[in-house]
Amino acid sequence: MSIESLPEGGEQNHFTLLRLVAASAVIIGHSSLLALGADTPDPFYLFGDYHLGITAVIAFFAISGFFVCLSFERRRSNAEFVLARVTRILPGLLVAATVTAFVVGPLFTRLPLEDYFSDWSIWLYPLQAASIVRIMAAHLPELFASNPFPSGVNIPLWTLYYEVACYAGLFLAGIFGLIRPRRFPWLVLLWVPVYAAARYGPWPALQPFATFSVPFVLGMAVYRYRSAGILNGWLALALLAVASGLAFVGHGVEELWSLAVGYGVLCLGFAKAPALIAYNRVGDFSYGTYIYGFIVQQMVAALVPGISLLGMIALSLPLAISFGAGSWYCVERPAIDLRKRRVRAEPAPRTQP
Repeated sequence: MSIESLPEGGEQNHFTLLRLVAASAVIIGHSSLLALGADTPDPFYLFGDYHLGITAVIAFFAISGFFVCLSFERRRSNAEFVLARVTRILPGLLVAATVTAFVVGPLFTRLPLEDYFSDWSIWLYPLQAASIVRIMAAHLPELFASNPFPSGVNIPLWTLYYEVACYAGLFLAGIFGLIRPRRFPWLVLLWVPVYAAARYGPWPALQPFATFSVPFVLGMAVYRYRSAGILNGWLALALLAVASGLAFVGHGVEELWSLAVGYGVLCLGFAKAPALIAYNRVGDFSYGTYIYGFIVQQMVAALVPGISLLGMIALSLPLAISFGAGSWYCVERPAIDLRKRRVRAEPAPRTQP
């Protein structure tokens, strides 16, 4: 998922709202799995090929590619760029993992508390989650063991690994000057064979990187050539129509779907809709909603056995957004503000992109 903060002046677009919509779509997309179990047909496959949750994550990555590229270009130093990424990701994630292990875990584990806390995985869980590299291996013993989907603690966090991988790729490209306008085509030419190897090579673990790198690179390209009027609503509609039509007849192309979704979301973000601008004053709850959504849904499934699909959505979605708001106001925004104050207190020469 994209977790980049909007830059100053971001009140003139709708990406704060769009990211919350995408986070909500991920929660809705998991509702069948968590309410009814893995053996029940999932109604959230679009045209039978593309899942609502993955489609929402594609939207996140397109937005991220645009704004992380902007962030790199505005940095005063490489260290400042890295600090900005770390500050945006880790505080909220570490708190969420700690709450999961030491508050949610004791309440919903099937083990006696003595056995639960004697398991080393409890104490390692926050560190594994915060490490990003080990985030997909993090687990807690016997948590939600009686739920319809008993094997997952916070599965959506796996996308953060690929998010950070895209950040690292952008950072390296920026250091070598490949995100400058005249050199950007060379970056795309270098990325294409890497994408092909990851997508079609014998390394299943790299396939999600390929999937998410398409909208991320698209977001970078839209930012890079934004002054050329690269965003066009009619083109977005045409791309989406073609991608949807191919998927509907069973000949969907994953890359085309990613481009259509990513491009369409970027067009929506800059669309003229003055009535929606006021939402930007509410707060950026999308990241917190995303990292707490799955846990909230598992708690709902445990507390309301036999809950229906619609019941799961109706209960878990507002609860997850509430957790997201708490994360934003209590953890994420204070961490961002602290980082900005320290940066202002330590002036550095601006680094050219």
